[in-house]
Amino acid sequence: MSVDRIEKVLTRKEQLKTPRQPIKWLATKLSREAVAHAHSEVISTALSAYIDYLYEDNCRWTTNSYGRIHPPLLWGPSGQKQFGFERTDADVLRHTLVKLSGRTNRTLFKLDGTGRNWYLNVERYPNAAAAKTWLNDEFKMDRHYFQDMWDSFKGFLDAK
Repeated sequence: MSVDRIEKVLTRKEQLKTPRQPIKWLATKLSREAVAHAHSEVISTALSAYIDYLYEDNCRWTTNSYGRIHPPLLWGPSGQKQFGFERTDADVLRHTLVKLSGRTNRTLFKLDGTGRNWYLNVERYPNAAAAKTWLNDEFKMDRHYFQDMWDSFKGFLDAK
């Protein structure tokens, strides 16, 4: 065997050892989807627990008769500490709820005109069961929705 032939064989062997670009891309894509799925599950579970918290009978001090929510907010700093919610998820959720609040009246959480006070839509969702229906049917948190929310949030941060 000539030296050139040996070099070609060794080069080809090295090429076979390294993963091809499409396989590497697919693995990266799948891992991003798994992370997005995990984040979406965390947000859905936290929102479900927060809805239960807001609608508890012994927790009426948190929301007043016309629906204003007093701290802790799930997506605020005190809510992050109380409910164990991560900052990234809280920021993405808040950004999404702000966008939903300005776009539709069918959302569970509404932001007032000053941008400082949050309200629970008690007219449309008078109890926890109705609020959970909103969470499961209208909010529909899944990995695709989380990825869209995250991309929107990243664009919001880039524009700041």
